[in-house]
Amino acid sequence: MGTPQKDVIIKSDVPVTLLLEKHADYIASYGSKKDNYEYCMSEYLRMSGISWVLTVMDLMGQLDQMNREEILTFIKSCQYEYGGISASIGHDPHLLYTLSAVQILTLYDSINVVDANDADADHRIKRSWSQPPLQKDGSSITTFSVQFCNLSQRPPDSSGAISEPSETKNWFNKSSKE
Repeated sequence: MGTPQKDVIIKSDVPVTLLLEKHADYIASYGSKKDNYEYCMSEYLRMSGISWVLTVMDLMGQLDQMNREEILTFIKSCQYEYGGISASIGHDPHLLYTLSAVQILTLYDSINVVDANDADADHRIKRSWSQPPLQKDGSSITTFSVQFCNLSQRPPDSSGAISEPSETKNWFNKSSKE
């Protein structure tokens, strides 16, 4: 072991209390700089980033600083007609970003912004349970999380048993073969 090195020296005149308002202002300003390099390069994380930002703003009691309507419109624009939600406009939908969007909508008590009923009624999968759902480009999604979601969406019958796969909702497939 060597001698520990101090890489930062904290001066005695620094604030000793958390400057909550300054932190909130900084976080709130991040999304307003849409031409900023970091903002553009983090597009693939947008939905999760919004969820993280809103959660911390809510914890600081500063959620009202965020543009609620802009965020809800963004979520709606990222939803595909078959239910999945993408990280940003033009990206493929994914379970992670769908979860982030649901967390945001729950935080704002606005789950009605996305239309889950339409996706279920018009695009139900008519394939066997052994076939994984497809992404927008037709490639298979074979991750455990998708299979788990399919299983977790099976409603129990009157005895409490899980229903048959043919009755399972699937939010991840655009094309259903009748």
